[in-house]
Amino acid sequence: MYKKSSGRERAYSHIRNTILTNPSFVGTFLNEREIADSLGISRTPVREAFMMLASEDLIDLKPNRGAFVAPMNVQQVNDIFQARGVVESWSAEYCISQNIDPTPVMIKELEAQKLMALDDPYLDFIEHDRAFHCALIEATGNMVLNQMYELLRARYVTFGVRAIRKTAKRRTEVLKEHQRIVDALLAKDVRKAKKAILEHLDRTRQHLV
Repeated sequence: MYKKSSGRERAYSHIRNTILTNPSFVGTFLNEREIADSLGISRTPVREAFMMLASEDLIDLKPNRGAFVAPMNVQQVNDIFQARGVVESWSAEYCISQNIDPTPVMIKELEAQKLMALDDPYLDFIEHDRAFHCALIEATGNMVLNQMYELLRARYVTFGVRAIRKTAKRRTEVLKEHQRIVDALLAKDVRKAKKAILEHLDRTRQHLV
């Protein structure tokens, strides 16, 4: 029983964190046998992982065809960024109102991004980007909100990769936008913090639609 659960979790993590963050897999079917062989597990836990991912709307299970990584339409992209805007704006307001400082971790991730060269792996840049935003949500201490935000993670990373790959200038823009968010949080200015967050998310969204 333990091995079965372990295999399922390994397959789930591998697909969610590796395959679904790679834009080249969008619009393709996932090969169950190849994933199982690469992880050294049977196909059963891979199927179970597919079911978990399908329940999160990260893949589509097509009868007699398998697991499909469907491209997202404009409405879905807009919906996800709208949801992120609501969650992140509320988190900024809550942290400021409760005198919670989320900036130490956010600054750490931002500094790591600033030290990266333009030709460094874009996935590393996006991982720091993800951690930057997650630090704000985690600082609220709201576990339900954290779980909701985590459900957006795989799609969010895919979006980030697409936006960064589309233009090298986007990296520089992201650094400036992240700095504005941090500055507003440090100043405990709710209006500026919300404005900086929403403008940052909207600029990323514009690179995708």
